[in-house]
Amino acid sequence: MLIFYLRNLSGGGVQKVHINIANGLERSGYDVIFLCKEKGVLENEVGPAIVKGPILKLFKLIPFFNKPANTTVVVGNGADAVLAAIVRFLYLFRFNLIYVQHVDLKLAGDTFASVFVKRAVFSCLQYLVSRVVFVSNGLKESIFSQIKLPRNDFRVIYNPVLKSVDYAERQSRSRGGEVRIINVGRLCFQKNQKYLLNVAEWLVNEGVEFKLTFVGEGEDQNMLTTLVKEKSLAGQVEFLGWRDNIADLLKQADIFCLVSLWEGLPTVLIEALQYCPRVLALECPHGIREICSHDDKTVLPTSTDVSSYGRRLLELVDIAPVSMPGRNLERFTERRCVREYELLVGELK
Repeated sequence: MLIFYLRNLSGGGVQKVHINIANGLERSGYDVIFLCKEKGVLENEVGPAIVKGPILKLFKLIPFFNKPANTTVVVGNGADAVLAAIVRFLYLFRFNLIYVQHVDLKLAGDTFASVFVKRAVFSCLQYLVSRVVFVSNGLKESIFSQIKLPRNDFRVIYNPVLKSVDYAERQSRSRGGEVRIINVGRLCFQKNQKYLLNVAEWLVNEGVEFKLTFVGEGEDQNMLTTLVKEKSLAGQVEFLGWRDNIADLLKQADIFCLVSLWEGLPTVLIEALQYCPRVLALECPHGIREICSHDDKTVLPTSTDVSSYGRRLLELVDIAPVSMPGRNLERFTERRCVREYELLVGELK
């Protein structure tokens, strides 16, 4: 039996990734249960049976006398992994525990104390879980550089974002008309949408006709709306809120922009490479370079100023997009990634 735990099914990238893994493993014949504390908009996308409850409900779901090979628990959050590890310890390690590390231990805005605690927790966790999975090579290398890891059985498995790769080429209008720019993600400090509003202000000053669309919800919504008014961008910027038709919205855009302060492996960037003609991202920890290895022009240094970002955006819109086969998206398909998890679970039997 496989048990996947998520705190909620609210629609974030991590939630979608774990749902894709669970669904794929169930289709492969595994007995899968989805345990979550709160349900949400993604509830209908979950194939396995959903059990509502906190991580401590593992006490009821896992019979104490199970053999280790019979049950594997998968968690993707540090705090949840700690609780799951405690349950595993109390069960005398009689079930397997896979911890998926999605973000770095040191993030923008973190205090010294918070980084110290996260590093200490991760150092302890590696002894209490069966396997640790990193979602990108860059993330793994960064954590290896921060703390000493005596184990050598860590695994890098990319997130299963795409059902399959659609090789149909994406067409977009040239800059003779309005440039359609899109950003998809939670409206929050991490996603750094404020930077894009500064880019929008620069584009206005350059006389460029454009529409900047934000898709998502979050705690920065009011702040961003106020900035739009202050910068007189109401005619150029729109907020669509949460949507379930991301692929259609990406197909309608000319270019997708990502300006996050940090990521693990940004799923929306992979979706954009599948559905949008062009992407432009600021480099950040981690995964950006790995995903966009096909084209150096699509990634700019973290220190890039607003005007340089705007000029590169216009440059990309004026040239033909990279062909779909050249984007190397097979790495992020459900078939490829679920197969990696099957091999990993098989190792634990």
